[in-house]
Amino acid sequence: MNVEELLRHYAAGERDFSKSILRGVDLTEADLSRANFSGADLSRANLWGACLYRANLSSTGLYRANLTGVNLYEANLQSASLVDAHLIGTNLQDADLQGTDLRGAVLQRALYNQQTWFPQNFDPIQAGAYLIAPNTCLQKAHLREVNLAGVDLGQSNLCFANLIEADLRGVNLYRSSLFGADLSGADLSRANLRGAFLQEADLQGANLQGVLYNEETLFSGNLDPAQEGAYLIAANVSLPGANLRGAYLSQANLMGANLSRTVLTHADLFRANLGVADLGQSHLRQADLRGANLSGADLKQADLQGANLFRANLFKADLRGANLSQVNLLEANLSRADLRGANLNGVDLLDANLKETLMSDQVAYH
Repeated sequence: MNVEELLRHYAAGERDFSKSILRGVDLTEADLSRANFSGADLSRANLWGACLYRANLSSTGLYRANLTGVNLYEANLQSASLVDAHLIGTNLQDADLQGTDLRGAVLQRALYNQQTWFPQNFDPIQAGAYLIAPNTCLQKAHLREVNLAGVDLGQSNLCFANLIEADLRGVNLYRSSLFGADLSGADLSRANLRGAFLQEADLQGANLQGVLYNEETLFSGNLDPAQEGAYLIAANVSLPGANLRGAYLSQANLMGANLSRTVLTHADLFRANLGVADLGQSHLRQADLRGANLSGADLKQADLQGANLFRANLFKADLRGANLSQVNLLEANLSRADLRGANLNGVDLLDANLKETLMSDQVAYH
């Protein structure tokens, strides 16, 4: 099978190319996500920049193959032969390389995480690969144009790292040190920079739209994050209607904040302080509010369907007309809260404190 036939079959929906003979083929930047190449011969193949997301490469021959910059996220490489292969800058996050032969393979700047499985006794750090995880050291790491969207690098050392034009959308850099890092042209939209240290960092041309920062965040020079479209996360801030979907706001202090009509769907608000905050008509579906302080908060007509409020403090909270369908209120404090007109279909109130809680005949509780 030649390249043209392979790509034609793939475009037609075929995914099974197991045991195919593809020695020396050029599949530069090809999208072969979820393809099955188990037992195939791809020795000396050029796969530079290709996407092999969730591909099956078990027992595949990749001797001296060029896998530079290839996306192998969640790929199965069990028992594959990668002898003398080039995996420079390759994404190996969540990949399974158990039993893989990596003799002579070059893994400089390859990315892996705590879910990556390597062969027994193989040391990826010694091989020059980068661990993408919280509390990691990536000082002076070369991560130019790398896709790190959505990863958790909280409390990590990225001092003097090269992150030029990197995709850092939604990345968690909570309390991370980026002193002297080059972030020019990087996309940091919706990233969490609360408590981050960015002094001497180069942010020229960086996209800071929707970035979260707080009073502890230290930016370089005279940069005004608010003018760049970033959101200050602090007590008494006013962010009505802001889009904070999926935001990492664990333990954030938003006491007294105006968050009316704000989108916080799937947001992490674990143990956040939202006391007396205005959350009227806000969107909190599937939000993690475990242990959060919502005492005295205005949640009128808020949509909390499927949210987790385990052990949350809702003392005197105003939940009139709120959608609490399928909400976990296990052991929550609802003392003196106002639930009149709220939708409580499928809600879990086991061991909740309902002392002096206001309800009405219109409450839908099953």
